[in-house]
Amino acid sequence: GAAVYSAQEHQEQAGRIEVAYEILEKGSYGREFAPAVIENQADLDRLYALLHERSDAPAPKIDFKRKKVIAVRSGPFNTGGYGIRLHSAVYTKDGLETVFAISAPSPSQMVTQAFTTPYLIIGIDTHPSKKVFVKMQR
Repeated sequence: GAAVYSAQEHQEQAGRIEVAYEILEKGSYGREFAPAVIENQADLDRLYALLHERSDAPAPKIDFKRKKVIAVRSGPFNTGGYGIRLHSAVYTKDGLETVFAISAPSPSQMVTQAFTTPYLIIGIDTHPSKKVFVKMQR
Protein backbone atom coordinates (compact mmCIF):
# COMPACT_ATOMS: atom_id res chain seq x y z
CA GLY A 1 0.00 0.00 0.00
CA ALA A 2 0.83 3.62 -0.41
CA ALA A 3 2.27 5.50 2.54
CA VAL A 4 0.10 8.28 3.91
CA TYR A 5 1.75 11.24 5.65
CA SER A 6 0.25 14.09 7.63
CA ALA A 7 1.02 17.58 6.36
CA GLN A 8 3.73 17.96 9.02
CA GLU A 9 5.34 14.58 8.17
CA HIS A 10 5.26 15.46 4.47
CA GLN A 11 6.92 18.82 5.13
CA GLU A 12 9.61 17.20 7.29
CA GLN A 13 10.27 14.52 4.69
CA ALA A 14 10.17 16.78 1.64
CA GLY A 15 12.13 19.71 3.07
CA ARG A 16 12.03 23.05 1.27
CA ILE A 17 13.87 23.79 -1.95
CA GLU A 18 13.94 27.43 -3.05
CA VAL A 19 16.30 27.13 -6.03
CA ALA A 20 16.46 25.15 -9.25
CA TYR A 21 18.95 22.31 -9.43
CA GLU A 22 19.81 19.36 -11.61
CA ILE A 23 21.38 16.02 -10.84
CA LEU A 24 24.63 15.76 -12.79
CA GLU A 25 25.58 12.30 -11.57
CA LYS A 26 24.75 9.85 -8.82
CA GLY A 27 25.84 6.35 -8.00
CA SER A 28 26.59 3.73 -5.38
CA TYR A 29 30.32 3.28 -5.83
CA GLY A 30 31.88 6.70 -5.32
CA ARG A 31 35.58 7.19 -4.82
CA GLU A 32 36.80 8.87 -1.65
CA PHE A 33 36.24 12.65 -1.70
CA ALA A 34 35.16 15.22 0.85
CA PRO A 35 31.86 17.07 0.39
CA ALA A 36 32.65 20.01 -1.86
CA VAL A 37 31.17 23.16 -3.35
CA ILE A 38 32.79 23.49 -6.78
CA GLU A 39 33.00 26.96 -8.31
CA ASN A 40 35.03 26.42 -11.52
CA GLN A 41 35.30 23.99 -14.42
CA ALA A 42 38.89 22.90 -13.62
CA ASP A 43 37.88 21.66 -10.16
CA LEU A 44 34.85 19.87 -11.63
CA ASP A 45 37.07 18.20 -14.24
CA ARG A 46 39.41 17.01 -11.47
CA LEU A 47 36.51 15.54 -9.48
CA TYR A 48 35.25 13.60 -12.52
CA ALA A 49 38.77 12.32 -13.22
CA LEU A 50 39.01 11.10 -9.61
CA LEU A 51 35.54 9.53 -9.64
CA HIS A 52 36.11 7.64 -12.87
CA GLU A 53 39.83 6.91 -12.31
CA ARG A 54 40.84 8.44 -15.62
CA SER A 55 41.95 11.90 -16.62
CA ASP A 56 39.78 12.01 -19.76
CA ALA A 57 36.48 11.37 -17.94
CA PRO A 58 34.19 14.06 -19.36
CA ALA A 59 32.67 16.40 -16.81
CA PRO A 60 29.59 18.33 -17.89
CA LYS A 61 30.21 21.93 -18.91
CA ILE A 62 28.67 24.25 -16.32
CA ASP A 63 27.98 27.99 -16.52
CA PHE A 64 29.67 28.97 -13.25
CA LYS A 65 28.38 32.54 -13.61
CA ARG A 66 24.89 31.14 -12.83
CA LYS A 67 25.54 27.88 -10.97
CA LYS A 68 27.70 26.08 -8.46
CA VAL A 69 28.21 22.34 -8.20
CA ILE A 70 27.83 20.42 -4.94
CA ALA A 71 29.37 16.96 -4.58
CA VAL A 72 28.55 14.78 -1.56
CA ARG A 73 29.16 11.17 -0.61
CA SER A 74 28.39 8.91 2.31
CA GLY A 75 29.35 5.49 3.57
CA PRO A 76 30.92 3.13 3.17
CA PHE A 77 28.04 0.80 3.90
CA ASN A 78 28.13 -3.01 4.04
CA THR A 79 25.26 -3.40 1.56
CA GLY A 80 23.46 -1.62 -1.24
CA GLY A 81 20.14 0.18 -0.90
CA TYR A 82 21.54 3.43 0.50
CA GLY A 83 21.20 6.75 -1.30
CA ILE A 84 21.57 10.51 -1.04
CA ARG A 85 19.11 13.22 -2.05
CA LEU A 86 18.87 16.98 -1.72
CA HIS A 87 16.49 17.47 1.23
CA SER A 88 16.45 21.27 1.36
CA ALA A 89 18.05 24.35 -0.18
CA VAL A 90 17.09 27.58 1.54
CA TYR A 91 18.53 31.10 1.41
CA THR A 92 19.52 32.56 4.77
CA LYS A 93 21.25 35.84 5.63
CA ASP A 94 24.60 34.00 5.31
CA GLY A 95 24.00 32.35 1.92
CA LEU A 96 22.44 29.19 0.48
CA GLU A 97 22.08 26.43 3.05
CA THR A 98 21.74 22.93 1.61
CA VAL A 99 20.90 19.76 3.51
CA PHE A 100 21.40 16.33 1.99
CA ALA A 101 19.59 13.31 3.40
CA ILE A 102 21.02 9.80 3.46
CA SER A 103 18.38 7.13 2.95
CA ALA A 104 18.71 3.55 4.16
CA PRO A 105 17.08 0.42 2.76
CA SER A 106 13.97 -0.87 4.50
CA PRO A 107 14.49 -4.05 6.55
CA SER A 108 12.53 -6.11 4.00
CA GLN A 109 14.28 -4.66 0.93
CA MET A 110 16.53 -6.97 -1.12
CA VAL A 111 19.97 -5.35 -1.41
CA THR A 112 23.29 -6.17 -3.02
CA GLN A 113 25.85 -7.71 -0.67
CA ALA A 114 28.71 -5.35 -1.49
CA PHE A 115 30.35 -2.33 0.09
CA THR A 116 28.77 0.83 -1.29
CA THR A 117 29.61 4.52 -1.04
CA PRO A 118 26.68 6.47 -2.48
CA TYR A 119 27.44 9.85 -4.01
CA LEU A 120 25.50 12.69 -5.59
CA ILE A 121 26.67 15.61 -7.74
CA ILE A 122 24.24 18.43 -8.46
CA GLY A 123 24.37 21.75 -10.30
CA ILE A 124 22.46 24.38 -8.34
CA ASP A 125 21.37 27.83 -9.51
CA THR A 126 22.98 30.52 -7.37
CA HIS A 127 24.99 33.71 -7.84
CA PRO A 128 28.81 33.33 -7.71
CA SER A 129 29.00 35.76 -4.76
CA LYS A 130 26.64 33.67 -2.59
CA LYS A 131 28.24 31.29 -0.09
CA VAL A 132 26.91 27.74 -0.19
CA PHE A 133 26.82 25.61 2.97
CA VAL A 134 26.49 21.82 2.90
CA LYS A 135 25.09 19.64 5.69
CA MET A 136 24.46 15.89 5.75
CA GLN A 137 21.69 14.28 7.77
CA ARG A 138 20.58 10.72 8.33
